[in-house]
Amino acid sequence: MKIGSLMLILYGAASLLAIVLSVFSADAAEQYGLAARLASPLSIFAVIFAVLVPLAFLLAGLLGLKRADVANSAKPCFFLGLLILLFVITDVIYAASTGLVTDITELGGCVLHFTVTLLYLIGAWRNWKQPPPTKTE
Repeated sequence: MKIGSLMLILYGAASLLAIVLSVFSADAAEQYGLAARLASPLSIFAVIFAVLVPLAFLLAGLLGLKRADVANSAKPCFFLGLLILLFVITDVIYAASTGLVTDITELGGCVLHFTVTLLYLIGAWRNWKQPPPTKTE
């Protein structure tokens, strides 16, 4: 669970940094893809998902890292991971339906979203279903 949590933290922080840079620079907005999202038909949803998914990644990663060492404690992490997976699926469907997935880079980003989220979910599931430690005296 620690690996998935660290991946979520790094990916979420990098995405948030790219969004902050996009606010201050048109070149960064173009490279990150926020400019294309703003030009889409439902731009408010595109920007919300562009900010919401990295924030959820960061929150879930921090929560997962905190609970990774305690057996049978990752139930909230698992359900947060499911919520993030729902966000990711919705964002990918939106991006594909509005033509934002135009090249291999965008497609790779979609695959990366799924992969990182699934690794986190698998780790949270395994931690949640792990039997509690037995007390030895």
